Order: sequence, then C-alpha cells, then structure tokens
Amino acid sequence: MSFPGFTAESSLYRTRVLYRLANVWSTGSWNDASGLVNPAGPICMNNCAADTYCCGPSCCLPTWGCCDSGCCDGVCYGGEDGEAQCCPSDATLCSGGEACAGPGETCCGDITCGPNRVCCQGGGDDYCIPEDSANCGACAATNPGTSTACASGQTCSNHQCSCSDDTDCGSEQTCDGSGVCQCGSDSGSVACGPNCIPEDESNCGSCLNACPTGWACCGGTCTDTSSDNYNCGGCGNSCNTKAGQTCQNGTCACPDTQTSLDTPSDCGTCGKKCTGKTPDCCNYNCVNVDNNNNNCGSCGNTCTFPETCQFGACVCLHPYSKCRGKCVNAQTDPNNCGPFCTKCPNNYSCVGGRCKCSGGVICGGPGGSCCLWPNICVGKSCVA
Repeated sequence: MSFPGFTAESSLYRTRVLYRLANVWSTGSWNDASGLVNPAGPICMNNCAADTYCCGPSCCLPTWGCCDSGCCDGVCYGGEDGEAQCCPSDATLCSGGEACAGPGETCCGDITCGPNRVCCQGGGDDYCIPEDSANCGACAATNPGTSTACASGQTCSNHQCSCSDDTDCGSEQTCDGSGVCQCGSDSGSVACGPNCIPEDESNCGSCLNACPTGWACCGGTCTDTSSDNYNCGGCGNSCNTKAGQTCQNGTCACPDTQTSLDTPSDCGTCGKKCTGKTPDCCNYNCVNVDNNNNNCGSCGNTCTFPETCQFGACVCLHPYSKCRGKCVNAQTDPNNCGPFCTKCPNNYSCVGGRCKCSGGVICGGPGGSCCLWPNICVGKSCVA
C-alpha cells in the first residue's frame, strides 16, 4: 500500500503507517508527540477476533486497509492535511492519489467536482465550473478545438444536450424519444455534450460516471469483478452458480474448498467428491485415469481403437501390437508383418506373421517376384 504525496517532513507519519500495517499495535501505546510506539500499554481498546487485525482502537478485516481515520474498506490516500484518509469502496481514487471522488462527483486533478459541474484544467490550475449549454460534459476554456456547446436554444442536463431532432445533436449522435442526444447503443461510446466518447471506467454507462477504484465497466455498468458472479475476474466471465460456484477474489470457486469444478473434491458440482473406482476429475466428471480411454494417464489423453487404457497408458488390444508407433495386426498386415514389422514385397500377403505369395507363383525361386494370374513368369520377372 502506498501513500502518494508524503515528503521527508512526514517521515514520522510514514513510520506510524508502517507500524500499523505491520500489525504491531497489539501491544504498546501511542505517543502523539513523537509518533513512536511505547510498549507500556495496549493501544487496541477491544479484543480483535482471530480473522481481524488491530488498527488503532479498531479491528479491521484482513482485506481492509488501516488509515489514520481507522479501518478502510477501500484504499488509503494522502489528504490535504498529510494524514492518510480513507477512499471508501464506493468511491474513486483520482489518478494523482490526492483526491477521492464520491458518488456523483468527478475527479479534477487534485480536487473533485460535485454534481452538475465540470472540470477545467490548464495553466497549472484545476477548478470546477457550473455545467451549462456552453460547457456540456467538458470545460470549453480548457478544451480548445473540441465542441462542448449544445445547439442554439438547447439545454444541458446530466452532461447531455437536449434536442428536438437529430440536427440539434453532434455528428455521431441522434435525438432519442426523450429529447436527449444519444450515441448508438452498439457504438461502445457514451454522449458527453455534443460528443461521443469511448465508454470506460471513467464514463461507464453515461458521461463522467466513474466506477469505484478497482471496479470494471461491464456492459455500461460498474461492477466489482472480485465478487461479481457474472463478471468474475473480468467482464463476461460467469461462474457456474447452478453448480454452487461463487466469485471469490476474482476467481470462480466453491465456497467451502476454494477450488474450481475440475478437482476431485468438487467435480462438476461443489461438494461432489470423486472416490473409490473413479478417484479423478476430468471435464467435470469422475473417472479413473488408469483405465479411462478418453482420459488415460491424464485428462484429455485419448486412446483410440485398437488401443485401450491400462494402468494409465494406451496399449494395443490383442492381437494387435506396436509397429512404428501404431497398433497393427502383425499376423496379417503386409506393411507390418511379423515381430520385426516387415514390409512384404509387392503382391505378397502377410499370413501368420510371414510374407507369402498366396495364390500366385514365385518367379525364379525364393525371393523372386510373386506373379498372380493372368500374369506369367519370364525368368525371375512377372509379365502380363
């Protein structure tokens, strides 16, 4: 955890924060003058449970931060007084780390603008002005070259221009049935004054609607992807809630075991255990990788006929045997004949594991050509 903006003058303060975050306040007392821990007595005035930690006089959950103001379910940040303030989970920590925008507010450098106000930044100054038809969705003075004004006679409300028809809207906008300029629903953008800007965590669903720190904008809605069952770890990644999964810290897992649905303790459904003759979990089903033809030795390793799975390995069924990495019948296969996988000469058959000229005549004695009717032998050759 960092606290932007602190200088050398606040070194004692940083020491205080480090002591707190290291959870060393279980004993000792605080000396406001020196900022040091005095081990003479306790600082936590209540007894913290095993799953919490001490933050001054309070007990915090392990996922919460410890700011000067106490426990924080969001993030700590450096406020104007040099103290670590809490930016709660439903607020947005501004990019400079010096301001926290609550619901309805927008970040503006190291300050925040309230509802119906827009941010002006330029010349080293950050300031807010009332939003009007000339400054709709953005500040005209600090956005040269960008149109921020609504059409003549139209008004600005909630960062959008009113309209009577499409001619009152920006080039990428249309006038909807409620008399407001909008961008196309499938354009991936939102209307800010007369402009369409990309929808993102700073403009989620509507202009200047910022998501809380760490949240994502999914389908025009701000969501906490660390706990959203339908956007777990990222937009569109759904957990199998029917099988009992929930989103935990951005990962779909079963509540009791913290595992996914492809483990022997939670196979296909939370709580379904693989035991006995089928102790392994593959593709959400209990199997035995020692003898499963679709999951032999490991999930997804398939044995195809004439192979079968034995003791976790694909082996050849009788009377097949391995020749050049394949299962063949060495008793009848002319390309893999006998124990040495011999390739029989042309017209020869494999009979009982031996190459034979069945139904023909061997021209010129052993090793000669196998001549089949209606061809005839001429010397050692077979000719038509």
